[in-house]
Amino acid sequence: MRSSTSSFNNIFLGITPYQQRLHLWLLLFVTLFAGLMNFIFHGYPRHKGNFEFVSEAVYKEFRAEVENADLLPAYTSRTGHLDHSYYFLGLPEMLPNLKGAKMLFIGNSRIQFGINDTLLKPHLDAMGIPFHMLAFGHGEKSEFAMQLIEKFNLQPEIIVINANPGYFNPYLTERAEKVIEEDDSWYNRQSLWLTLFVAALHEINRFMPANKKMIPKYWMSRSKVTGSWQFTESFHTNLKNIEFKPKSKCEPLGETQIQNILQFRKRLLKLNPTIKIISLQVPFPGSCSERPNQVAKLLGGQAFYYHPDASKPMATIDESHLTKKNQNRYTKALAAYLEKNIVISTTVKPH
Repeated sequence: MRSSTSSFNNIFLGITPYQQRLHLWLLLFVTLFAGLMNFIFHGYPRHKGNFEFVSEAVYKEFRAEVENADLLPAYTSRTGHLDHSYYFLGLPEMLPNLKGAKMLFIGNSRIQFGINDTLLKPHLDAMGIPFHMLAFGHGEKSEFAMQLIEKFNLQPEIIVINANPGYFNPYLTERAEKVIEEDDSWYNRQSLWLTLFVAALHEINRFMPANKKMIPKYWMSRSKVTGSWQFTESFHTNLKNIEFKPKSKCEPLGETQIQNILQFRKRLLKLNPTIKIISLQVPFPGSCSERPNQVAKLLGGQAFYYHPDASKPMATIDESHLTKKNQNRYTKALAAYLEKNIVISTTVKPH
């Protein structure tokens, strides 16, 4: 485990307000100069659409999220996904909660958009089950989560896994490879850039009109406690609402998919032979009701699938990730399932 670099929301603690102002103006100059050089060498189109102008209220909401000591930036429109680094480097802000989790949720971004930790946590707290979301964006596969489980010898009692067959492909995305190969050098560069960026942005907004505050178009944070992505209320304001109905029938699993799932199970049971496994599939237009059962039979575990009211179609923001309203619907159904079934041994024999 390494020591964390200075958290960018605490960088100015311990100095006078006058010194803070001098630092901010220096940071502003450096940031603007760097931005000018980037514009000259890379051009405006690369950043077009990365920022938006918002009201004072929305800006205050964004600033409160940035300065929240319980959160770390997970994704920005400039850096892409940052949270791979937090886990691989074992930052002390994240690792204790990860190691202390009795229930781990693993999967891709659909897990993060599909489960509301604020709604789920009271139910699991009442059951005495601390949990953590070990799910990543950027199309990440199970290999990265498995490497983290092995690296830190995690011992959860329950694994909840998003049962998309492609998730079990045994390879890393480009982002995960970069984090592993470069160790903390990439993280340190991005952390420094965010420190400069946020400080300069706040300084610029001091001079902007109340209805023309500037913020990044996309900014997501990650909870140090639950590992869940956090979104400001304004995040979903301009997003789409694309309705769909999950399919009832699934395509059969291919032989390679079956072998990948069995290999994942083998590695998991090697770390903890008594671990309970729950397969689920966060609804999206390509999801189907049979899939969690198909995967559960291979993994040797339970299956949960949410059957929405036919009169109330599900909806995504982009044909892949649930809207906030549907995230809440799905989370409530999952919480009810866990309360009813988690203490009941319904494990089936593996394929």
